[in-house]
Amino acid sequence: MGVALAAFLPQISATGGSPSRFHQQQHRRPRRASRLVPFREDDDDSSASSSARPEDHPYFFSDEIERADGALRFFATCAPGLEDVVAAELRASSIGAHSVKTGSSGVYFSGSWHTGFLANLWSRCAVRVLQLIAAADLRSSRYGQRSDPVYNFVKDAVDWKTLVVAGNRGKLRSFSIHSRVWDCSEVSNTMVACTRAKDAICDALRDCCGGKRPDPPDAYDAADLPLFLSLYRDKALLYRDMSGTSLHMRGYRDAMHKASLNEAIAAGILTMAGWNDKFVPGFGTFNKNVGGGRVLMDPMCGSGTFLIEAALMALNIAPGLLRPRWPFMKWHDYDKMEWKLCCKEATEAQVKAPRDLQLLGNDLHEGSLLLCTRDAKRAGVEHLLRLSCEDCRRYVPPVCPSLVTVNPPWGNRLNEEEPSLIATYMALGRFLKQYSSRADVYVLSGNSTLTRQLQMKADRKWPITVGGFDCRLLHYYILPPKTSSVEARGSGGKVSAIAISFDLQQASLTSPFWTSAGVEAGDLGVEAVGVFASLTFSRSSASSPASDSTKSRARAASRVASLMPPPALPPPLLLFAASSAAASFGWL
Repeated sequence: MGVALAAFLPQISATGGSPSRFHQQQHRRPRRASRLVPFREDDDDSSASSSARPEDHPYFFSDEIERADGALRFFATCAPGLEDVVAAELRASSIGAHSVKTGSSGVYFSGSWHTGFLANLWSRCAVRVLQLIAAADLRSSRYGQRSDPVYNFVKDAVDWKTLVVAGNRGKLRSFSIHSRVWDCSEVSNTMVACTRAKDAICDALRDCCGGKRPDPPDAYDAADLPLFLSLYRDKALLYRDMSGTSLHMRGYRDAMHKASLNEAIAAGILTMAGWNDKFVPGFGTFNKNVGGGRVLMDPMCGSGTFLIEAALMALNIAPGLLRPRWPFMKWHDYDKMEWKLCCKEATEAQVKAPRDLQLLGNDLHEGSLLLCTRDAKRAGVEHLLRLSCEDCRRYVPPVCPSLVTVNPPWGNRLNEEEPSLIATYMALGRFLKQYSSRADVYVLSGNSTLTRQLQMKADRKWPITVGGFDCRLLHYYILPPKTSSVEARGSGGKVSAIAISFDLQQASLTSPFWTSAGVEAGDLGVEAVGVFASLTFSRSSASSPASDSTKSRARAASRVASLMPPPALPPPLLLFAASSAAASFGWL
C-alpha cells in the first residue's frame, strides 16, 4: 500500500495561499520540455526495462503489509528507479524496518513510531514517508450503496476530533490534502477527490466541534496535518505525511542553480555506485576499481550536490538532522522523548572522515562554486571539498579518482541548444579517458544522442526518472591507456610517449599562441601529440649528451609546444609543421 511519487504530484491543496519563506527558498523551478532527442527504449538494454505488474502499482493492496500485526504501516515514496536503493536503506541497521517490499515509485514497510522517525532521519533517497491511517474498498457494502463513497470513506475514516483538535482549549490544527486518482469508477479527477475529502473532514469537525473550521495553512507542506488520499481501482487509502516538505530538502540549501540535481537522486546514484557500501551494503557490484581508495571526482559539479551528499555519507551524518522542523511534532500522538532518542542515536553514529577521503569538484561557473562552498559550510563538510574553477578541457585533477559521478547538462534543464551540448559531451569524453584511468564512472544523462558523443560504451544502464524526464544512469570503466615506449638512442633508457604527450598538452595550455587562438589542449588529440613527442625525443636524444635526464628533455619538448603557432591543419600536417618548427630551433 503506498502512493505514487509525491515529488511529482500536482500541488493541489484544500486551501490556497502562498508558501512560507522557508518553503519558497526550497522551491524547485519547473523544468521545460526538451527539444532534444530523449532516451528511447531501443537505446536501453534489456536489464533496464521491465513490464509493470498490477501488484507493483503503488496503490496495490499488499497482504504482506496487511498482516503486520500491531505494527504501523508506512510507504516511502521515491523517484522511479530508486526503489531498490530505498528498500536497502530501510533494511539497514540504521532504520531496521520490517516487511519491506518494493512497489512502483516507493517502498512499503512496517514498524513502530521509532521506525518511522528513523526512516525520516536516515533515508537519503526517499522523498516522503507516509503513515497509513485508513483503507477501504469503495465497492464494499459499507460504501458502495451510498451516494458519495469517497466523501463517506474520508468522513468515517478516523476520529477527526482527535487528529485535528489540539489540546483542551479547542484550537484546531491546520490540515491540507493531496490526492491522486487511477482508474477509479467513483472519481476521475484529483481536484474533485480533494474537494470531497476536504468537505468530509470539515463536516466531521463541524458535527463534533460546534461548527468550527481550522485555519487554512500557507501550503500543503506547511500544514500541521498534511494528508494524502489515493484512489486506485476503487481502493481508497488515506495517509498522514510525516515528512511534510520533501526529504530531498535537507536544510543546508536555501538557493540553487536552476540545473541543480535533486539531493535524493544524487544520494541514490552515489549509493548505487557503492559509495555508501559501509552503511548500505549490496551496491557497486559492477565496479572494477575495488580497493582503489576513496577519491570521488565530479568534473562538472555545479553547486556540488554529489560532493556534499558524498561527504555526508562518508561522515555518516543523518540528513534529517539538518532539517529545522517536522509536521509530526504537532500531532496528538507525537512521542517527543522517542524522537529525541532517535536524534541522539543519529548524532552519536557520526564518524570521522577516512584518511584517504578526497572529494574533487570542478565547474566552469564561479557562481555555482560559490553556492557549493556556502552549502557545504552549512552542512559542515566544507573542509572535505577541493574545488576548482576551470573548463573541463583544462581541468587537471590533483590525484587520480577511484570513482567519478557526473551530471552533465542535457538540455531539458538548461534549455541549451544541441550543438553546444555536443561539444560539451565530446570534451567530457576526452577528459574522462585522459584523467579517469582505472576509475568507475557514473554518468546521468537524459538524452541518448548526447550520450553517444562521449564515444564510450557503457557496461550497465539503469533507468531513473528525474523531474518527470526519462533518464539513464550509465556505468563506464575507463581502461588505462596503452603505453607505447620509444627507445631513447644515446641514453639507453625509454621514454613514455603517453607521459610526454601529457607534458606537451600541459605546455600548450600556457602558450600565448594557443590561448590567443582559442585552441584547447584536447583539440590537439592525445594520439597526435603522443606521436610528435615520440618523434621529438627519439631525434633529440641522438644529439643530446647521455647525461641529460628525461625531465630536461621534457622541458625541451614543452618549449617546442609553447613556441608552435596555432594549428589550422589536420593532425598529419600539424606534426610536419611541429617537426619543422623544432628543427628550426636546433632541437632535432
